[in-house]
Amino acid sequence: MIKYRKVQPAILLFFLLLGFVLNWFQFPFVLGHALFFGPAVTILLAKFLSPIKTLPAAAIISIPFLINGEYFLFFALIGEALLMSHLLGQRARSVLSINVTYWLGIVLPLAYFICPLFEINQPYKNGSFLFEAGMDMVNVVCYSTLASLFIHSRKLNLFMTQVDAEAFKSIRQMAAFHIGLALTAVLIAFQLYQLKKNTDELLAQTANTFSLTHEISYTNVLQNMNLFTRIFREKSDLFSEIIDQPEKTSDQLKQLHQRMPQFLSMLITNSEGKITHFSLSDSIDRTGEDPDDIYVNERAYFKQAMMFPDQVYVSSGFKGKGFGSDMIAAISMAIKDNNTAQPIGILEGSLKINPFESILNALKSHPAMEYVLIDQNNQVILYQGDLPLEKLQPFTTQRSPTQLALFSFSSIEPHQPLYLMQSKTYPWGWHLVSLYKKQPIMDQLGQLVLTALSLLILSPILAQGLGYMLSRLAVRRLEWMINKIKDDQLSIKKQKSLARAMPMEITPLYQAVIQNRSDIIRLNDNLKQEVAEQTATIKQANAKLLKLSLTDDLTQLANRRNFIQHFNNTLIHCKNDQSALSLLLIDIDHFKQINDQYGHAVGDDMLLHLAQLMSEQVLTKEFQVARIGGEEFAITAPKLDHEGTRQLAEALCKKAMDNPLPLKNSPIEFTVSAGFYCCEPAQGELPEFYKKADQALYHAKNNGRNQSQSFHAL
Repeated sequence: MIKYRKVQPAILLFFLLLGFVLNWFQFPFVLGHALFFGPAVTILLAKFLSPIKTLPAAAIISIPFLINGEYFLFFALIGEALLMSHLLGQRARSVLSINVTYWLGIVLPLAYFICPLFEINQPYKNGSFLFEAGMDMVNVVCYSTLASLFIHSRKLNLFMTQVDAEAFKSIRQMAAFHIGLALTAVLIAFQLYQLKKNTDELLAQTANTFSLTHEISYTNVLQNMNLFTRIFREKSDLFSEIIDQPEKTSDQLKQLHQRMPQFLSMLITNSEGKITHFSLSDSIDRTGEDPDDIYVNERAYFKQAMMFPDQVYVSSGFKGKGFGSDMIAAISMAIKDNNTAQPIGILEGSLKINPFESILNALKSHPAMEYVLIDQNNQVILYQGDLPLEKLQPFTTQRSPTQLALFSFSSIEPHQPLYLMQSKTYPWGWHLVSLYKKQPIMDQLGQLVLTALSLLILSPILAQGLGYMLSRLAVRRLEWMINKIKDDQLSIKKQKSLARAMPMEITPLYQAVIQNRSDIIRLNDNLKQEVAEQTATIKQANAKLLKLSLTDDLTQLANRRNFIQHFNNTLIHCKNDQSALSLLLIDIDHFKQINDQYGHAVGDDMLLHLAQLMSEQVLTKEFQVARIGGEEFAITAPKLDHEGTRQLAEALCKKAMDNPLPLKNSPIEFTVSAGFYCCEPAQGELPEFYKKADQALYHAKNNGRNQSQSFHAL
């Protein structure tokens, strides 16, 4: 029975308030995470309170986590308090090792699997589990170390319970505790400083890399598009000079297209939108239309070029028609009259998007980077990477509530990975969106936290080793005595000799242990004999119980459980032997009426009478007769073919009809119905046999009873 110390109510109230305040006013640390020391107070109270009293105390101190929506952490800290109350009540001393084991072995695995299911603790389900779990473990190490410091403080023990702190049970424990506490305190301060420094450097480096890569990608796409627009400006001036020379204009247009294979086609129109020249004239012929009848005056690229003759217009993305389904964009510019400077037509080219995709793929120098090119209608023109996008779909993002220092994250679709996003608009209206995955950032941060945490956890292990080495110097002679006591071959003379060689402080202990060992050996021999006798008695009782569990109380036939086991074993043997197996189901006709007319006692007599008749009829040892429920019986008949099964079923029906139940007044005649199923060779499973035999029994009942029916005849 564990006796917990009594804490004064006023002192208990003080510590409850202290723990609540420490959990509410947390200490900002790094990346939105804070250090909280309220659980150290909970562990301290768990040392002196029973688990029943620790539960409400831990709940009160952890209320700030409940208010902030950290439900999982709230319940984890309550479980931690209950575990500490139990183990510290059992005189356990290593708070840090207990807590680290509890969090690594129970809390974090549960968080990994449970939090995503119930949409709780958002960071645990956003791909940053390693970082978030590592930061939680840093907190655990910090407040556990603080709790260890105060649990073994003599003054605090006297203040809380008026009882001095418990002495260490061994020199090794005492040395390990004090050395470990000192090492852990130093390492915590150093590692917390290093962790903050390293995370700040990593985030700054990530931000610089992201911005620089985004700007480079933007510039490369801009330069390529500027090349196209510059050529369109030059060629529109050329076509302004030769527009009245059709053959020369057509040749120049085809040469331009050959020079710029990035375009699917090129054309020139007049001021009314009629196509006058086309770089792929044979393609127009294949459409079956007269070139003189093709107008593009309704197209946006025509209207924009005519409306703003001094600008190169780049359209939104669309899929080409007639020459393939490539993603294209129209580039157009007005052709102006040299005298009036008024637009007299346009030069248009259908630009393939593929060159930009090659540019972005070539620029993907960082595995965490992805790119999306969006037109002025917010449609996806192309994207790089494995993003959940389709071309020409609207590009939408969803801001995530999670923050990382100055970084905010978004996702393309709900429940998709989170990204840092930068967007920049091109002069012609398109947008380049650069995406930097959050997961690699969190993985790197997690590695930093894991390294720091490993060193923090290593300190008590190192302390235990040093404490063990120190304690060995003091207890070596005592261990030598213990090893000698374990030697069962020591003679009486040798025992006396060893007693004289031992230090006087432990000689009485050695002699008492030797005497106790002799007594234990004698008692052990007596106990072995008693155990052997009781074991034999238990085996006999178990055999009787096994028989009762497999036998029907009334008829002494096999019961349903026995029937299932026997049938399945028989089925396996029949399958191996490729032999037949039959199942017969026998049911007493109008048994309910017999019970209602004569009473249940007579009904039981009839069941017993039928069981005897069936046992007399079925003499083969391999066959089993079983009562499987109420007035229903079953017979397992291995190696019996269909005809033999039919004869057996008919014989049972006839035997029941010819042997009424004998009573003092007058015999009671009764009949039975039988259904059977024979499988040659045996295959399938028990449910299939039972279902088919039961269907046959059902037909026997419906056809007038007092007969047998085969499933094969249905």
